[in-house]
Amino acid sequence: MEVVISEGKRNLKISVDIDGIKSYIENMRNDYEDEQYVWYGTSPEFGEADFKYVSKEEFDANIDKFMNSFLSHVTEDALKRIVSQFPRKKNGTFNRRNVEELASCDNCIVIHEWHNTWIYYVIKVVAWDDTTLKIELFKKTDTPC
Repeated sequence: MEVVISEGKRNLKISVDIDGIKSYIENMRNDYEDEQYVWYGTSPEFGEADFKYVSKEEFDANIDKFMNSFLSHVTEDALKRIVSQFPRKKNGTFNRRNVEELASCDNCIVIHEWHNTWIYYVIKVVAWDDTTLKIELFKKTDTPC
């Protein structure tokens, strides 16, 4: 899907592969394994007495929530709002360094090598060029220090 907004002499657009992202999110349901997924910020290595892994039911509910959040951001009105509110340069075009997260999935994998790291999926808006935004699915590797 692509939405184009005219602002003065410029045509600003935003594009998203809705079917591709929906399909990928639905296929994430097949990735569940016992004792693999955790909630962000938790880990079995922290020794917390109340720690628990994400259950299959919670895993599926998190995917449903992630899908609903994604779909709420890809309506025509929502896409127009994203274009109008996205940070701009002084000349009114998009700065290609700007990225905004729209949604994140609560199913995380945690690893402990040098630092504690959580890996999960997010939907982001990225400035593809000066006049084009894209909404994409990314795997985020988050190592808060």
